[in-house]
Amino acid sequence: MLYQKNLQDQALDVAFCYGGWDRDLPPGIEYGPVIRDIYIVECCTGGKGGVIINGNHFPIKGGDCYLLCPGDTVIHQADYQAPRTGVWCAIYGLEVAAAFARAGITALSPFAPPEAFESIYRETAALVDGISDTDGGAPLRCRAHIYGILGELLRHTPNPPQGNTAIEKALQMMEACYHEPLPVERMARAAGLERCYFSMQFKQATGQSPHQYLTALRMKKACALIRGGDFSIATIASAVGIVPENFARIFKKEMGVTPLEYRRKQHL
Repeated sequence: MLYQKNLQDQALDVAFCYGGWDRDLPPGIEYGPVIRDIYIVECCTGGKGGVIINGNHFPIKGGDCYLLCPGDTVIHQADYQAPRTGVWCAIYGLEVAAAFARAGITALSPFAPPEAFESIYRETAALVDGISDTDGGAPLRCRAHIYGILGELLRHTPNPPQGNTAIEKALQMMEACYHEPLPVERMARAAGLERCYFSMQFKQATGQSPHQYLTALRMKKACALIRGGDFSIATIASAVGIVPENFARIFKKEMGVTPLEYRRKQHL
């Protein structure tokens, strides 16, 4: 199943999409495969289970907090004897993308530091418990809890070397919004630079033009979707922000094989 939030502005700093509590899960239940275009924070408070991300299995136990990124193929599992319990939320935005990147969260490294669990759990639980709040301060508290989650995640993450802040903003936008139309003008505005100067700075920093980098990122996401499920090629194309009619041509140019040939090779 491919999940897309279909919200108007997907380039906000932080925003809450949905969330809930895992209570009384049926023993051995699986949910997925699912592909999302948002970020997931899941805190396991007890029991056991697992999560499969792009085909890689990670066991889950009480005291674990794992985080999921957009575009990954995910299966959630509950143990047969002691199904996991916990709370989770779905969030998105440029600050979320930046924090996950700085914390080194990837499909191969999905766990928050253990020492951050209690504080991330408190913020996530407060965020989910406030879903039904409708008073004037509710939106501000919601954003505060999301920033609390990100702040606690980064509290225990060594600070990376400082790079080109303008280009980092553009890279964060690509990671968060690759599934949308993303012209160079929009990236330049996010970076706070004039279009031509932005393109020059981007190529100096990455060795690629913004268009080349974005296309490569989309192909990386597309390959993960092809490997991770039985989605149609048209569905995958739309999920990574490429017009389906152009997808096969672009994929072959970048990967050297057609999408169908790539899929067949994964099943050999």
